[in-house]
Amino acid sequence: AWRGVWTVKNLFELKNARRDVVDGNLFEYNWLDAQQGYAILFTPRPNDSGASAVVEDVQFTNNVVRHVAAGLHIAGQDDLSRNPNAKLLRRVRVANNLFDDVDGRRWDGDGAFLKIGRSADGVTIDHNTVLHTGNITKAWGEPNADFVFTNNLLAHNEYGVMGDEQSPGLRTIETYFPGAVFRANVIAGAQARLYPPGNFFPPTLSDARFADDASANKATVLNQAG
Repeated sequence: AWRGVWTVKNLFELKNARRDVVDGNLFEYNWLDAQQGYAILFTPRPNDSGASAVVEDVQFTNNVVRHVAAGLHIAGQDDLSRNPNAKLLRRVRVANNLFDDVDGRRWDGDGAFLKIGRSADGVTIDHNTVLHTGNITKAWGEPNADFVFTNNLLAHNEYGVMGDEQSPGLRTIETYFPGAVFRANVIAGAQARLYPPGNFFPPTLSDARFADDASANKATVLNQAG
């Protein structure tokens, strides 16, 4: 009912935070408007004076995010920082969440699961179920250190794990996530040759059996591929 009436930006954002736990919440309905439609943002932002801000030691767990234009936006630095070499985002864990109806066509965004860049340090994406229409990643800027992407279930869609001026899969991982741990994911529709070994590539998400698909309780998944 608010769409086109009230200006919206996102559903949840941390700009300056330490040792936060965000657990067991429902976040829903976010679309392209005053921002790009990403629902959950971890983006260090200094105040108007340019003083430092950090986002570190954050856990985002056991949440449901649904009916949104895009999923997560994680930035390692902010353009306004007086110290462009500082690592302002570190040790963020996103685990055991359900992202459902992340649909760029329906909500006017890009439908991506994760936009990440500018030297994010120690980001872990683990055991998430993602139903989305866009890229798995949209990576940009400087490489991201100590990136872990494990045990997630999602579709490849057109470009999968993708970064600026790179090709999908291994080239993007090598460029934007050097030394990353990338394994035990179910990436439906992907070509195995484009991704590291130890992942699973069923033709479609329907080949992965949801425990309770009819009631939208998709967070518990049985992986038939392995």
